[in-house]
Amino acid sequence: MVLKELEKYEAVGLSLTEKIQLIEVDLLENGFSLVSMKGSNKNLNYAYLSEDSDYAVIIIEPVCTNGRKYLCILTREVYEQNKELAFSVESNRHKISDDMPDTSEFRIMVYRKGIVDVHTAIWERIVEKGELPEIDHQYHSHIINLEEILRPCTREQNRANIKGVKSDDLVFKYKSEEDFSFTWYAFVYWKLFGKITKEEAFAYNLEKNS
Repeated sequence: MVLKELEKYEAVGLSLTEKIQLIEVDLLENGFSLVSMKGSNKNLNYAYLSEDSDYAVIIIEPVCTNGRKYLCILTREVYEQNKELAFSVESNRHKISDDMPDTSEFRIMVYRKGIVDVHTAIWERIVEKGELPEIDHQYHSHIINLEEILRPCTREQNRANIKGVKSDDLVFKYKSEEDFSFTWYAFVYWKLFGKITKEEAFAYNLEKNS
């Protein structure tokens, strides 16, 4: 399935940074404006906002790289609550650098009485710590950090939502159509732009993740 709107993101060899640069152009063309944010000696941060959108997009550029970019999608409410804080990016396996593979998992972090994952900061708003020990990303992408898809869970439930793991848990088991790990731009076109439907986004994922 090739959606005309997403064809440019499928060009062979496009890096994550190049895809983010494409989405930045699309954000501007769809009524979002660039605003500055607090950075740090490690990162340059800025955001895209629209008065007509319930979402905010944060761009993080580690200064130790040659213009490499990372992306974080939040609700506008969460953005407003955290916009004075410094966002960062970390990886468990690789040092953030120009040589870090695009396929490496990374986490968006925020400095708030110490540094924590953005999804942890959101999760603490909606569930008491300790009730359920882990957080499941329903849509798999650390780029997408929305309350509606961050699910408190047990270790077993979290593991169920891993590609290749067999599970009888109908709620938490892995579903290819919900995996936006490498198709996060389809989520943007669905939720932020309204240019494709949920059904089209899920069908797109189903093909790309099969």
